Amino acid sequence: MLSAEASVRRWTPGSAYRVAQVGIRGDVRSRRPNCALRQVKSNHTNEAMSAHPEVGESRYELAAVVERAHLRAKWVDMDGAVLQEIFEAWSDRLGLLTTQEWAAPTRLPGWMVRDLVAHIVPDERGAELLRSSRVESPAVTSAAQILRIYNMPGGYARANADITAEAARQASAVGPERLVAHFTDNAPKLIAELRGLDPNTGVAHPISQLGTVSFGALTQYFLVEATVHLLDLLDAVGGDPVPASALSRTAEILSAVPDPVAFIESATGRSNAAVLPVMR
Repeated sequence: MLSAEASVRRWTPGSAYRVAQVGIRGDVRSRRPNCALRQVKSNHTNEAMSAHPEVGESRYELAAVVERAHLRAKWVDMDGAVLQEIFEAWSDRLGLLTTQEWAAPTRLPGWMVRDLVAHIVPDERGAELLRSSRVESPAVTSAAQILRIYNMPGGYARANADITAEAARQASAVGPERLVAHFTDNAPKLIAELRGLDPNTGVAHPISQLGTVSFGALTQYFLVEATVHLLDLLDAVGGDPVPASALSRTAEILSAVPDPVAFIESATGRSNAAVLPVMR
């Protein structure tokens, strides 16, 4: 059975949400996540309530569930658009790298440009992860949660930094042409697949510390990784600025990693708490 949330398909021209499967339509009172749609006098509404008893007796409850689902899906689709933009920026810059630039050192100790690129490429591993067995209610639902777990004392990023670096060096052996092809050929397919998935479902992550992770969280995490490491690339070899949309979204996600009170007080000079860095 489709859930009420899964029934959402699009924002209609008449400023109304359409639930295509059950034929419900309502005008929007507000675009805030918790608002309800105006009650609609429709024979199809009763069908929807019977089909989805989990949302309660009220048509308003059903409408609110539908609207929240739409807004979540819209937000994730925006992340997908930003991810596409940042991958295109990678592709454009890599296509101009010289032989000397591929071998240039980066500000990451021991990492050459070729290693950095091999670490971030959207290769077959990403596609394999997305096609893993589905999890309906993953525990980790945001990139901030991923980063918090990944970078905590004893977390994977700290404990396995040498392993990650060696894996990147080995992956770079395929050569520049193959690495660039991951961005020109694989990236569009990966993004299309991500945008076609329910962002609220997910998979078991290969890093066991993370447990189960939603597709929405993975999209955000890919975006952050691509943005941060593009800054590393530009520091090493120069190039066009990182897209503003990627910088803005990455800053927003990173600011959600530390304790909010500690972050606010530190950012405003009211505390000397060491809240940064939040990511290696």
